[in-house]
Amino acid sequence: MSTLVTFAPSFLATSFCWRPSSSLRFRRWSPKVFNSLGNAELAGFRPRRVIGPHRDKKATNECPCGYLGDPKRECRCAPSQIQRYRNRVSGPLLDRIDIHVEAPALSLTELRTEKTAEPSTDIRTRVETARTVQRERFRDSRTGANARMTQAQIKRHCHLDSSLGDLLQQAMEQLSLSARAYDRILKVARTIADLAAAEKIAAPHLLEAIQYRSLDRNVFY
Repeated sequence: MSTLVTFAPSFLATSFCWRPSSSLRFRRWSPKVFNSLGNAELAGFRPRRVIGPHRDKKATNECPCGYLGDPKRECRCAPSQIQRYRNRVSGPLLDRIDIHVEAPALSLTELRTEKTAEPSTDIRTRVETARTVQRERFRDSRTGANARMTQAQIKRHCHLDSSLGDLLQQAMEQLSLSARAYDRILKVARTIADLAAAEKIAAPHLLEAIQYRSLDRNVFY
């Protein structure tokens, strides 16, 4: 399963099952005006509009049967079926999504384990601290958060040294990423650095951000 995260209001499941017209409509909307996609949109009706910063979460299987890449179950889909399924969401739309995350199925052992992950309270503390840092960073502007940085702000707050710049250039070329993806990598890397309480973007932050951009290139083969 793949999960995609960007700025908009809601959660959308099985994104590759949208009609192509719905996908294109989402692509055309202004970055400052986000539409609430729900059953009305899937039925072809014009959705309501909401103004302001939102986060839109999408999830989808990588093929119609849901087993492509599964280590234990064989995919039953023909290559042509997979291509038609994925063509419902355009590459330019995926470019506008900030974070792509692959979520492999958990094994029974993993489901039964009593080992706990990082407590939600600890995560919340780190997030609140990072948001405080961002509010201070943009106190003289209306930006408010890294995700809404302008080009000038990206250049100012997401500076990379020469070695990191070369690393990002290499990733852009190897993954054939767009200029839009370039900006998103820098914004996400800046946020990862904020969560780590780091003043500057370092290699681990940049590499993690690049990882979150690779899904759209890897699955569309």
